[in-house]
Amino acid sequence: MKKFSLVFGSVLVLSTSAALAGSFTAPVVEPPVYSPPVSQAYNWTGGYVGVGLTYGRGTHSVGGGAPLVAPNSTGPGLGVLMGYNWQNGGMVVGGEVSGVFSRMNGTNDCGLPPLECESRINNFASARLRLGVAMDNTLLFMTAGYATDVQRHTISLGGVEVASQARRYNGPVVGVGVEHGFSREWTVRGDLEHYRLGTENFFGGVPVTARTNLARLSIVRRF
Repeated sequence: MKKFSLVFGSVLVLSTSAALAGSFTAPVVEPPVYSPPVSQAYNWTGGYVGVGLTYGRGTHSVGGGAPLVAPNSTGPGLGVLMGYNWQNGGMVVGGEVSGVFSRMNGTNDCGLPPLECESRINNFASARLRLGVAMDNTLLFMTAGYATDVQRHTISLGGVEVASQARRYNGPVVGVGVEHGFSREWTVRGDLEHYRLGTENFFGGVPVTARTNLARLSIVRRF
């Protein structure tokens, strides 16, 4: 009897263990799912200052039947600008002021050799509105405003100065450009600008009409 009870108990224990083993399921550990951080769209709202290099070409047309031919003026310069942007959706509007420290000059024979003529465009400045379309961290824009500069014309004979006068020109300026942000604080910007500076009289009533085209490449710090 005791032998039977021992055998029966062993069979019961083994059966119970097998049943428990068959019903146990190990928990499944799911690997963590990586979600990349959501990048926010570039925001153009804020103030900025910039500095860069310029290269310009000024043309001078002499009117009034004068026989003189004023030379064109070309040369590099140092440009600075500062302004503020407001962004609404993909549209960016703003205002800025700009200055160019330049010594653009040119010479010719005045159209009346042996005379020598020199034209020089000194520092000029402008105040402008800016309208652009933002494509994330790239901005396509146009500018329009009002500009001023000082231009000097000189006539010499045999290296001796005969006459020299300077006049301040004022007129509208328009431009187009592109700006790209390579960080939240820094951008690189390129501008093409056209200045229509009107007409001023030199040497007792000789009208000289001035136009200037300028290329500008700037590094901009945003705030």
